[in-house]
Amino acid sequence: MEFLEYLPILLFSRVARCLSFRAAGRLGAFLGGFAYCLPLSRKTVALDNLSKALPELSSADHRRIAKGSFKNYGITLMEFFWSNGRSKEALLETIRLMDFEVAARNLQPGRALILVSGHFGCWELIVQTLRHTLGRPIAAIAHRQRNSRVDGLVTGIRSQFGNYVIPMGMAVRQVLVAISRGHVILMLGDQSGPKEAMFLDFFGRPAATHRGAAAFALKTGTPLVMVFMVRAPDGSTMCISKRLIAPASRATRKNMLMS
Repeated sequence: MEFLEYLPILLFSRVARCLSFRAAGRLGAFLGGFAYCLPLSRKTVALDNLSKALPELSSADHRRIAKGSFKNYGITLMEFFWSNGRSKEALLETIRLMDFEVAARNLQPGRALILVSGHFGCWELIVQTLRHTLGRPIAAIAHRQRNSRVDGLVTGIRSQFGNYVIPMGMAVRQVLVAISRGHVILMLGDQSGPKEAMFLDFFGRPAATHRGAAAFALKTGTPLVMVFMVRAPDGSTMCISKRLIAPASRATRKNMLMS
């Protein structure tokens, strides 16, 4: 059963490597649009969330946004597979850096840097792009895939160029080691956290929010930078970074961690 689940993923990964970057994205958009037409539980959840978060919009608008999200997921997946085995030059030709000096300026010699992003735009290319532009290994914190074969394929692509993956369940100790070695740590903070996480208002509903990135930054004094891969109207991808400023007061920092 595991191999049967893995087989179509392997097929699409092989096809993507034979295409240009733009062609892989177009194929991904088609696959994502096709997936949206299927009776999937994820679509039901997406439409329900949109109706609660944006009640002022029509049902047609909710469907349009949800379909766009599915298409973006498909594009990201195929671009990710396309990147497997690509050269540094080929990867950097696909990305435009915007305000990138923010990330570069906060990466001091011998010191670590924490990057926070989300499942937005082409998030899977952040690791490989920043490995080349920052010149440091990137430690990406990620959940393991349920299918071990798929997990091996995905981890292998993410681990190109000396990068490595820290499994979510073993993150604390390994992140501290990565920080002590002056590596760059990437966390995607937009997924639901555990029950003991901090709950914040998100579109009128309490959402379990991971505090790991902020906790590591405040406890170790490591700079924290937001970075996003944004899709431009012309189909290109822009990498944008912004620094998050921590409060100077030690008491304020302690209260933030405990809140």
